[in-house]
Amino acid sequence: MIKSIIIIFLAVFSTASFSGNKSDLVDAIVRDCKLNADSAAKFATPGRTGTIIKFKICTTPEIKLADDCVVSCKSKSGNVVGN
Repeated sequence: MIKSIIIIFLAVFSTASFSGNKSDLVDAIVRDCKLNADSAAKFATPGRTGTIIKFKICTTPEIKLADDCVVSCKSKSGNVVGN
């Protein structure tokens, strides 16, 4: 329940900050999946269930974006479940 409230809050009130978060995710995709920036940007999806918010709040240590692309979650600042 609390996770849902946090996700909704972040999706509604922090959309302006997604540009920095998107670039952080794209950098992580380039690093972990060995893709170029243009290909990596296609995986960075906005919205409350998108990959940007999943990467920002870091609820799991890894985020699976495709069968051959898993990004490690390094940010612990937004981690609400202690992973």
